[in-house]
Amino acid sequence: NSGGPICDISGNVIGITSMKLVDNTIEGIGFAIPIEDALHYAEILEQGKEIVRPYFGISMLDLTDVFTLWQYQITIPDNVTEGVVVLEVQNNSPASNINLKKGDIILELAGQKITSIAEFRYELYKHEVGEKVKVTYYRNGKIKTGEITLSSNDKK
Repeated sequence: NSGGPICDISGNVIGITSMKLVDNTIEGIGFAIPIEDALHYAEILEQGKEIVRPYFGISMLDLTDVFTLWQYQITIPDNVTEGVVVLEVQNNSPASNINLKKGDIILELAGQKITSIAEFRYELYKHEVGEKVKVTYYRNGKIKTGEITLSSNDKK
């Protein structure tokens, strides 16, 4: 897992290694880009285009990040077991347009259940800038929905 393709038992390339964690306490953990995504991005780059990721406009935490949630005085109800917690909403962002707030818990993005930050990003990056997506979130004991138009974060 030091780089290159990741193959299944039949020799088919199923991913491209993108990062590796090395520590004395672990054997080594590799992270990969799924081959479907790698081929899609390669095609965009071959056409001379830039890869532009959609921008949502929030800082977030996993529900399992108990200490940081405590630091920011965010309490998670016992009945909420999945989702990502909104920590901060950027002004004039897609998220601000549906009035997301600190402590809201995003449960679904475009109809896909969200259980972690990694899953949120994976689902977000399936969409294009300008696309409208439905967001389902939990606030004060109620499940709410809103629709946002994804933008690009051109504040470089």
